[in-house]
Amino acid sequence: MLQVTDIIDRVRAYQPAADAEMIKRAYDYSSKAHTGQKRKSGDPYFIHPASVAGIITELRLDTASVCAGLLHDVVEDTAWTVGDVSARFGPAVGGLVAAVSEDDGIANYRRRKRALRAQIARAGPDAIDIALADKVASLRYALERGKRVPKRKIAHYVATLAMTDAAGHPDLGRDVADLLASLDARDHPPVPLAP
Repeated sequence: MLQVTDIIDRVRAYQPAADAEMIKRAYDYSSKAHTGQKRKSGDPYFIHPASVAGIITELRLDTASVCAGLLHDVVEDTAWTVGDVSARFGPAVGGLVAAVSEDDGIANYRRRKRALRAQIARAGPDAIDIALADKVASLRYALERGKRVPKRKIAHYVATLAMTDAAGHPDLGRDVADLLASLDARDHPPVPLAP
């Protein structure tokens, strides 16, 4: 798992004046918020937000985006609210976290995901980059662990690709598409022809 010092070092390499203390607070806050949560593999859930933040540092995004990557699941998966995030990390981070957080008041999965994609698209390139980095991290993990991804989640990932051209880093969309193709090849190997 990517440690906070690694994330800070990466950010400082391209943004020397980055607010390292805010990144550390976001890392600690997210880690604490996700304490006790596990992935189906048994790994701590916090591996995921740390991976998303790592991808965001590879894109050389600003401190707010790195912090939002670390915090992107706290509103959906914990008792923390967007207001809590905004109060602790400011409106830029809070706005990005709000943009990538589902509205749990929408019960229907497809409608909820459609609303989420529209919300992300309205928020702009940084939010799209965070959403795509989230998909890259999830798909890499699924491939590394041999994990199956439900069809409806794959459909959401494919629909998210429609935002690629509006992303700050469109290469992320190609990464998602490549990972989806790898997942499909793994889960649906070609059937050999009979001799």
